Amino acid sequence: LGAALTARAFGRHSNGARAFGVSLVAMALVDPLVAFDLSFALSAAATGGLLFGAKRLADAMCARLPSFAPLVWGARSIATTIAASVPCMPILARFAPTLPIAGALANMIAVPLGETMALPLCLAHALLAPWPLAERGCATAAAGALAAVRAVARASASVPWLSMNIPPPTAWQLAAIVVACVAVAARTGARSPNRSGIVAVAAAVLLLLELRARKDGAPVGVLRATFLDVGQGDAAIVDLPDGSAMIIDGGGLVGSPVDVGARVLGPALRARRRSDVAIAVLSHPHPDHFGGLATGLGAVRVGALWDTGQGEREGAGVAYAGLLASVRARGVAILRPEALCGARTIGGARVDVLAPCPAPRPDIGANDNSFVVRLSLGSRAFLFVGDAERDEEHDLVAHSASRLRADVLKVGHHGSRTSSSPAFVAAVAPSEAVISSGTRNRFGHPHPTTLATLARAGLRVWRTDREGAVTATTDGASLDVHACARH
Repeated sequence: LGAALTARAFGRHSNGARAFGVSLVAMALVDPLVAFDLSFALSAAATGGLLFGAKRLADAMCARLPSFAPLVWGARSIATTIAASVPCMPILARFAPTLPIAGALANMIAVPLGETMALPLCLAHALLAPWPLAERGCATAAAGALAAVRAVARASASVPWLSMNIPPPTAWQLAAIVVACVAVAARTGARSPNRSGIVAVAAAVLLLLELRARKDGAPVGVLRATFLDVGQGDAAIVDLPDGSAMIIDGGGLVGSPVDVGARVLGPALRARRRSDVAIAVLSHPHPDHFGGLATGLGAVRVGALWDTGQGEREGAGVAYAGLLASVRARGVAILRPEALCGARTIGGARVDVLAPCPAPRPDIGANDNSFVVRLSLGSRAFLFVGDAERDEEHDLVAHSASRLRADVLKVGHHGSRTSSSPAFVAAVAPSEAVISSGTRNRFGHPHPTTLATLARAGLRVWRTDREGAVTATTDGASLDVHACARH
């Protein structure tokens, strides 16, 4: 609006599309990072949809309806909402597992309520400062109107069958959408626009890219472990050679309102198009390992949960008990070490449960009773040790040294000085070490002593606090390790 009015002030004809473009350029010049602001992206997408699609869609809908004023008004209202909402969908799909499809009908109630009550009252409130009683009364009425608008929005989003589950678009899909939108806009002024052909080609490309995303999300013939960046905690997604998946811990930020299950683990599974997980492993009952499991696995089917049982036997707290209760309510089997210790083939990979065997020791803490799991394919192996410290490491070297060797070691206890003893690292003999820890965490992880031990062993060290998620992939012979932020 500012760009259009400025054009008129200089005696120029105002044009909606040009004013829109000028405003975007001006905002980008003032703040080059504005494109990464979610509210700006949604506002720009909705405005673009209104400018370029609302009138055409409304005219097309009204042309097929009888000339009845309320019906025409309703059609134009729905067309306006659809035009504003459709460009926002790819952006929203990156952040939310579902998209509400009742918005068009909800806006028929919410928009008039906002325009006739909430907006005038909010504007009037700014003028009533000299009269405190009137100002407070106006503010109360405006708050009530805004609360009513919010209630309509929440009600429309709370009905399950009025929402659509949608996977987050990949970077290539977003690029295809942008190219298609530019192509449609470029053909708008042509004599025979043929926009339907562009839309059909774009739909076919998006379908092919979706098939590729599903294939990449569940690879076959390889063993892939992705160590997620969950701050000061542990969480990993393991893709097994038959295409199934295993989760090892779910992270959890103690004392933080951030739910890493909803923010990290769940979205990672959605991005891989995962609707089921064969096994979820809780290495030990500490909140930085189980805190994200409930919400992170809430939208997928889980075959079984591996749990040491120490937390339930000793009482690990309300959150841990709630996790087990929710898992049992879903009919998920909970398996203990006595049923798991030893070797077996799962999903085409060899899985060795090395500790705590045959059961957790009651005389030591949960860290040293962590599940220690070795996953191997061909001549390559990954070793997950939870928060194992010196006691458990000593027992492993003493009784299972021949089964410890692995190419990739998930370093124990976030790289603390009480883990990764020289003898243990030598027994594992890895070439790659992954440390999952939080940026500037209060524990000082990873500890310089541990880093020195890993350096002396000649390992390449990967840190989620500096490099983001780390992915290790093997076909049984070759090994590839890369991180989100390392080039």
